[in-house]
Amino acid sequence: MYRIRRLLIVSVVSLALAGMASSSALAQTGPSSGPSSGGNPPQPNRVAFTRESLPQLLKQLGYTVTEKTFPNGAIYWQIVTQSENWTFTVQVLPIVNQDKISALLLTSDLGRKISPQAATQDLLKVMKWNHDNAYLMYFAYNEQTGCITAQRPYQFPDASADELRIVFDDLFKNIRNTHGLWNPLSAAPAGNGSPAPTDKPAPVAGGPVNVNGTTWTGTENLPGFGKLTFVFRANNAVTMIDAKAETPGTWTQNGADVTVNFKGCVYQGRINGQTLSGNGRFTEGPQAGQTWSFQVNLQK
Repeated sequence: MYRIRRLLIVSVVSLALAGMASSSALAQTGPSSGPSSGGNPPQPNRVAFTRESLPQLLKQLGYTVTEKTFPNGAIYWQIVTQSENWTFTVQVLPIVNQDKISALLLTSDLGRKISPQAATQDLLKVMKWNHDNAYLMYFAYNEQTGCITAQRPYQFPDASADELRIVFDDLFKNIRNTHGLWNPLSAAPAGNGSPAPTDKPAPVAGGPVNVNGTTWTGTENLPGFGKLTFVFRANNAVTMIDAKAETPGTWTQNGADVTVNFKGCVYQGRINGQTLSGNGRFTEGPQAGQTWSFQVNLQK
């Protein structure tokens, strides 16, 4: 009997020690170079947010990115893009804790200024939506611009490119789905976060030309070049015809501001009447950072 009891005790102690050793090994195991058989796949590459890495990550997603500064000197970034033929401008505000970015707040003014004649019932509908649905997105009022604004927090200090794209796509989707809710508050039927016109545009009183489906011809003062033409097509495709070649690219428009991207360079201009003028800039290669001016006119 004594021998049987002794064997049982030894077996229990051995199992306990084996379990402790296994737990210790799991606790000390670092990131693996690949998934083990039957295990979970490795986490995607994540980028810690810094003043340098965050705008680069936003550009990697295909957005036009501009660094801006608040009156108190704080830095934020503005992105401009189109999603499913809707135009969006979003401010990416870093939440800083002990000199490190600990989270982000995405905020986008919707439509135009709230109309002084906006019905109280329309405003109450927006407030009710916040009460019923606000979690990852909510509506607020931007006193500086006078607009309803959609806000979407991201509560982490890092992200992979795919993860951040999902966050933006979710914001864009919610803005589109709630267009009928917030748009009645605007003084005008169009603006940021609104469908882009699909017909061939023409100048309208009080608003810039929509470049979709138009051709603009003029010149640029880049040495070795001269005549310049942009042919803006549907789905944000554009062809640049200059002194040397025809080059495909993409375009985005936010009001009167137009950005045209090609491999290695970008053109950023503003429409005034039927003239689009601004600056071109090399974005890569030995001439990266070099700028020049251009001016093109809408063709009849």
